Amino acid sequence: MAIRPTVFGSFNEKEMFYSIESLWQSRFSVYPQLPFCAVFELDNLSLTEKEIDFLRKSSIDYTLCTKSGKPLLSIEFDGMGHGFSRNGEYTEIHPSKAKNRKLKLDLKLKLAGIEQFPFYVVSYDEKVPISEDIHLTVVDGIIGQTLKHRDFPQIAKEWVDDEKSVLDNLSESERHERIQDIVIGAEVIAELNWDPIAKRSSDLEGDLRRKGFYKGDTSEFISDPELPDFDWNTGTGFEARIQAFKNMIRCGCRYTVHTAFGDITETAWVRNFAGSEVSPLTIAENIASLLAYNRALKLAPRPPNGNI
Repeated sequence: MAIRPTVFGSFNEKEMFYSIESLWQSRFSVYPQLPFCAVFELDNLSLTEKEIDFLRKSSIDYTLCTKSGKPLLSIEFDGMGHGFSRNGEYTEIHPSKAKNRKLKLDLKLKLAGIEQFPFYVVSYDEKVPISEDIHLTVVDGIIGQTLKHRDFPQIAKEWVDDEKSVLDNLSESERHERIQDIVIGAEVIAELNWDPIAKRSSDLEGDLRRKGFYKGDTSEFISDPELPDFDWNTGTGFEARIQAFKNMIRCGCRYTVHTAFGDITETAWVRNFAGSEVSPLTIAENIASLLAYNRALKLAPRPPNGNI
């Protein structure tokens, strides 16, 4: 039979597509297996004939577009090498037999970087749900954070413009401080508008506050492998620490919610897919906070009548 039974390369590719589509289809269109040249105009890129030939025959696993068809971001699922993208390069975890696989993925990532187009390589780690009862994934966080960074500058500009008359009457230091507050607020709003993990965490925090149990929170950044020591007073070890940060495989967050009935701590790890406009540290913190607030609400004492 000449017709393939499915456009997907594997069951996991298919499963991830439906996971992405189910959450994002109301506001966007999600396309599987788009030709690479449907997203990138190859004639306008400086490429060798061999590279152009490969890219014309190549496709992209998932592309999120506006309803009018404008590409917003693309994602490749690496089921063979279990790898991920980091700072514009492909990091392979399990060596595959596919010839020149890294060179080909690096080429796609390089071109996306030149065009400043969000392009990510993910695998099973980014596909699995955050927990048994929270079916969001790291990929949802990647998409949400990308959309946040798309809209944040415009929100900040509109807010600054709205307060222009007030800002003009402030001293330089007061104006600087007020603009900083506006920028922080705009970033929070953009994140809550688009990142479902951050939004769910914020909602659960609000529930805990309304019940009167919330007493504060703390978070701690962690890395795998651990970063080398750095002396803040002398700057000793700064370069080594920066290099180790770029090369680390995983980064994480240990998040503690202080409640009236004790501290609740959860830890989340994500792979270091730094690059484009997404911070793995932010996603790790959002996941850890969501897990902590979710568990805190489950453990919260119930009133004598049983109502929440």
